[in-house]
Amino acid sequence: IILDTGTTTLELARLMGRRRNVTVVTNDITIAAVLEEIENIHTIFMGGVVRKGFHCTVGAAGKAMLERLTVDKAFMGVNALSFEKGATTPDLQHADTKRMMTSIAEKVFILCDSSKLGGSAFAQFATMEEIDTIVTDVIGEKDTKRFEDAGIEVIIAD
Repeated sequence: IILDTGTTTLELARLMGRRRNVTVVTNDITIAAVLEEIENIHTIFMGGVVRKGFHCTVGAAGKAMLERLTVDKAFMGVNALSFEKGATTPDLQHADTKRMMTSIAEKVFILCDSSKLGGSAFAQFATMEEIDTIVTDVIGEKDTKRFEDAGIEVIIAD
């Protein structure tokens, strides 16, 4: 699987101890450190330029590594998610890295709290058609139906 950088994906990483024999690709320094401590998790850390203040790598080196991989699932964080703009982030290099992460995944999961629904940031990394599942904390029935009508599974997390 891929675990993108972010606070929500970090929480998922902390739950990985329940899994056995999983390989995780990540560009997040903190997530890699958490996974290092889990016995049956094999961690691959992406190279690239460290994005100062964000504890992650971006850029050509990481993208080149991803070009050679295929993963079952990508768990992606977002700065904003909307029907019009899809999944977005404010940084162009970060968007390029995220786009590559989603392109090598069989299934794309967006992990986001409800405050990120309906907005948009500067750079798109996935269209709504490229997203398989959204995991969020709260969502209205109208939005749930709209996502489901678009073929996107909606999961409400505790």
